[in-house]
Amino acid sequence: MQAADTFNRAVHISHVNYGPHNLEQVEVLESLAETYLAAGEFDLAVDMQERIFGLQARNVDPESLEILPALRTQARWLNRLRLYDRERYTWRRIISILEEEHGRDDLSLIEPLTGLGQSYLYVGTPEVTYHQPTANTTGEIYLKRALRIAEEHPDASWETEMSTMLSLADYYILTSKPGRAERVYSDVWALLSEDEDRLPARREKLQSLKVLQDVQPPRFYGIEDTGVVPARRPEGFETGTVTYSYSVSERGTPTNIQLVEANPAVLDDMERAVGRELRRRMQRPQVVDGMTVQTDNLTYSHDFFYRDSDLPESTAATGNVPD
Repeated sequence: MQAADTFNRAVHISHVNYGPHNLEQVEVLESLAETYLAAGEFDLAVDMQERIFGLQARNVDPESLEILPALRTQARWLNRLRLYDRERYTWRRIISILEEEHGRDDLSLIEPLTGLGQSYLYVGTPEVTYHQPTANTTGEIYLKRALRIAEEHPDASWETEMSTMLSLADYYILTSKPGRAERVYSDVWALLSEDEDRLPARREKLQSLKVLQDVQPPRFYGIEDTGVVPARRPEGFETGTVTYSYSVSERGTPTNIQLVEANPAVLDDMERAVGRELRRRMQRPQVVDGMTVQTDNLTYSHDFFYRDSDLPESTAATGNVPD
């Protein structure tokens, strides 16, 4: 990986000029971790994350407020690396430190409680050191506690209350509890309807769709997909497109899925793969007058790469690719 070699060279220069423990290298290490993650080199990405944490936590009391920036960075990286048990352990450390310093009802607890709650949407490979049995219903407990703090704290803004309510409602959508989700969305609608200055937030947060769980159909036809999105069309490949129309139900799920166009129109496997992925896409449903409603006439297009050799022989021989 040429990019990784370049970043490693930059890290080496940083060590020579500023010493092996300087914080100036953190930005380069983060770019290096991004490169490894994009290339599917998860072990190397984990190593980079641990180096970043070690640098940020160096000479800092591990139970003090000073450690929190390093722990927050670590928690977000662990989520991206799908190390959810370790992510939860990290959020709990943050919560414990904040409770010790500020008590159990401080506004600073909302962020880690929300992060901890949302982590229960995912199931990763159990790690013996960190593993605790989990269920996605556990996340509701932490999200409700965050909402209680936002509702009861005298210094909480309406924006803080709105965001905590939306986090809980979105969680219900993603855990197939649409009835509970609608009740919370209705409360958000009421909150954002109390003042004219809040109406723009209502249009943005409730009257427009928001993707909660996106999907990634294969980028290449006929070969293993590494998950890396090329900056430009690779040499020897052509660009194809599959487009579907669909609706988003009041439950946030795709429905009425129909193929609109496939170009080329002879790669049925890709059409089916995109359709399967689209069925997994979850969105915050549109809210009208406090009620979730179905949204129709939506489209989803996916670009992919294929080779001429992937086309059926009859098509490749004549050069006629159906529109």
